[in-house]
Amino acid sequence: MPYRLLLALMPLLLVAADRPNAPADALLIRGARVFDGTGAAAVPGDVLVIGDRIVGMGRHLSRPRGSRVIEARGLTLLPGLHDLHTHLRASGHGSPDDLGKAWGSHLVNGITSVDDFSLSGEMLSPIRAIAADGTIATPRLNLAIRLGVPGGMGPNMAGAASSR
Repeated sequence: MPYRLLLALMPLLLVAADRPNAPADALLIRGARVFDGTGAAAVPGDVLVIGDRIVGMGRHLSRPRGSRVIEARGLTLLPGLHDLHTHLRASGHGSPDDLGKAWGSHLVNGITSVDDFSLSGEMLSPIRAIAADGTIATPRLNLAIRLGVPGGMGPNMAGAASSR
């Protein structure tokens, strides 16, 4: 039996944020198979989110008055995924070099945190300013400056060795 997979909580939070009249921005996700991030097997249950915080997880949670409910039976709910090594500034095959699209593609696929290793020092402040502005949705960004290493790195090192 094929299962639909709900990859992350972030897309649901973005939907919930679009409901300004919901008291305290409460969202109850009901009946999903929930992975809690501990390594344990998924269990059926509910997840209660208020604002940007998960405040409850368990079976048959009470629905806060005025909260939005997502019926998630048959879906799987995971904590946001973490891309431990990415180069968001590097263009993919045939795609434009566009941070907003790179961030969006990560979020849509459930990646809510990234370690970006493709930056120069002068890029840190502008990228942090764009992320802080809130106009463009971003995963949680851990930014690292790419420094040169003697002989290059990875594929560059293999090329340098073969030319000797």
